[in-house]
Amino acid sequence: MGPVEAIATCLRKFITFSGRASNHEFWWFYIPASLLIWLVLVIEPIPGLLLKALLLVPLHAVAARRMRDQDKRIWPVMVLSPIVAIFSGLTVISLEVMEFPKDVVSFLAVALLWATSTITAFWLLSGPSSSNFANLSDPTRR
Repeated sequence: MGPVEAIATCLRKFITFSGRASNHEFWWFYIPASLLIWLVLVIEPIPGLLLKALLLVPLHAVAARRMRDQDKRIWPVMVLSPIVAIFSGLTVISLEVMEFPKDVVSFLAVALLWATSTITAFWLLSGPSSSNFANLSDPTRR
């Protein structure tokens, strides 16, 4: 699956949390969407936060499908993702209202929490696909 097909698939399935998403589908959507969000955040924070809010559901949906493709429970990503969103939003907002140098420690603390939660999310979502298709219909896997 190429980047155009992956982005089209993810936007078409923007509220579909069931099913599976391959590594290619997930990463070809996640990386460009994340780069676009961060680019807009750097240029203009408020539209960047609005874009992030707009892409939040499609990013959650593809992450849930990716976790199912790995035969993992989806709740860690559904809990971790809002934490990442909150800390990245706080990081951007704190850059706007910060008084250097006294607020540097606060900014670094928020940035460290964002980096830790982002690395954990990458670790959860980067595993190989599972060949065990039987557990996908199991309601306890949600």
